[in-house]
Amino acid sequence: MTIPSIEKLKNGLAKAQQYNTAQTLGDRSQYIGASDLGQCPRKAVLSKTTPKEPDLASLIRFERGHLVEEILAGAMQAYKPDRQVELEADVPYCPECRCWTTQPASGPMYCPDCGHPMRLLPLKAHCDFVFTDDLILECKSSQTTEIRDSWRTQLQTQMLLYEHCTGRSPQGCILVIDLARGEINIAGPYVSDPVLVPDIIQRGIEIWEGVVAASFISDPENALDIKTEAGPLCGFCGYLASCPAFQGGELPNGLVGFFEEYLEACKAEKEAKAQKDALRDQALAILAPGKYMAGDLRVSLSERGRTGTDMKSVADLLAELGQDITAYQNRTSYQVLDVKAAR
Repeated sequence: MTIPSIEKLKNGLAKAQQYNTAQTLGDRSQYIGASDLGQCPRKAVLSKTTPKEPDLASLIRFERGHLVEEILAGAMQAYKPDRQVELEADVPYCPECRCWTTQPASGPMYCPDCGHPMRLLPLKAHCDFVFTDDLILECKSSQTTEIRDSWRTQLQTQMLLYEHCTGRSPQGCILVIDLARGEINIAGPYVSDPVLVPDIIQRGIEIWEGVVAASFISDPENALDIKTEAGPLCGFCGYLASCPAFQGGELPNGLVGFFEEYLEACKAEKEAKAQKDALRDQALAILAPGKYMAGDLRVSLSERGRTGTDMKSVADLLAELGQDITAYQNRTSYQVLDVKAAR
């Protein structure tokens, strides 16, 4: 057997990912998905109009997501949930004044406000698991089990489309697993919030109008004017190099090596922390509080207390006394150095 190279592994994962996407999600350039609404509009548009081949790290992250789904499919087998349930709706909207309606289009429609011909916003969601009691379960793989706002937006879109397609009111939960540490967090149940519907629709219109505009531009990545939203996932974005949110003055070439070294040190620090946390968890699993000897090492495990202040309760108390907590707060500034690799 020929020893596989990293490049062959990457190509194999890319083909498997393309096949899985085609089988479960179809052509993502032809609709706005629930996950699109939770990410940066610029990235959502460009990923549909000028797709880039993901790097090996991204492909592995995609596979982690599939693995989480398979783990939960086995755990939930007794409840017989439906998997990858597709929900869709075409929302008529005006590209000029951005108004929209929930009435289905039975023929050509014109904006009641400006008379412009209306377009259709193709919304679609793919729910990881749907149970017989109208519960939607969205699964995520992450190095932290903290629930992200983008995931809540995705789930709200799924519940919105579920109610539209079935006429029933669903509930939803988000389950995130840290595969490396074996930690699980479940958030919910959430219910569909009608207050969020206008924001979801308007965000979908913004992204879809960007997709439409990109079809008339030869170089959408550098010429398309669309909203950007900088966030913690920007370092994984394939369009970072051209992103307006990260443009600035060009530094001398002599500093390139310096910042490359800084970035490598940041990566090493992150890896070392993950290794330290894993070893600490193992130690806590086998030790009781006390003092121990391990060769020339002295090991101590003790319980310590700390005191925190419930700032909300303090703010409420001050409000009852006719005072504002901001009068007792001091604002200071600090510098943040952030270095990302633009692939």
